[in-house]
Amino acid sequence: RVAEELPWQWRQAKNNKELRKCLLQKDIFERLHEKDAYELLSYWLQTERNVERELETAWKEWLKKLNPSEAANLSVKVGSFLRKAGFYGPFTEKIHSLAANRYFGKHHGTAKDRVKVFLQYGSLLRLKAKYKQAGLWLRKTLALADSQNDHNYQLKAEIQSELAALLHRKGKLSDAELLKRKALT
Repeated sequence: RVAEELPWQWRQAKNNKELRKCLLQKDIFERLHEKDAYELLSYWLQTERNVERELETAWKEWLKKLNPSEAANLSVKVGSFLRKAGFYGPFTEKIHSLAANRYFGKHHGTAKDRVKVFLQYGSLLRLKAKYKQAGLWLRKTLALADSQNDHNYQLKAEIQSELAALLHRKGKLSDAELLKRKALT
């Protein structure tokens, strides 16, 4: 309840300094992110601060108190929030890379979790026009998704759509169209 009420109260009081402090509390960040990432973004926008830079500083502090599993889960939330909020800077890429490379290796999370994390990272790389890296991650993601027997067609379609968008940007229009059609079936 505090996580939902306190930011709202600081916003109403127009006290951006206290609102910023509040949003930098890990528990409040996580709760607001779970409830509504766009509401969390609206609070950040009110502070008129560089969200990516602020979260990078907070991340360094949060990381000191987390075990590897907690860090893995939080890195996914922070990365997801920054990407949804339209931040594609160095820290956003770093946090996605951290989640994909370090925390979601073969020993952490389920295969479905890894697919989602890899997809987010590949998508971010595509958005940053790092097409070669994006292609590698997205193909790795699709291979992992295909190796699962859970019939998660929606997730596979998302991966195929990302790959199609990548191929389109690279000018491989016929390949992109084929993959997009496959994603739609």
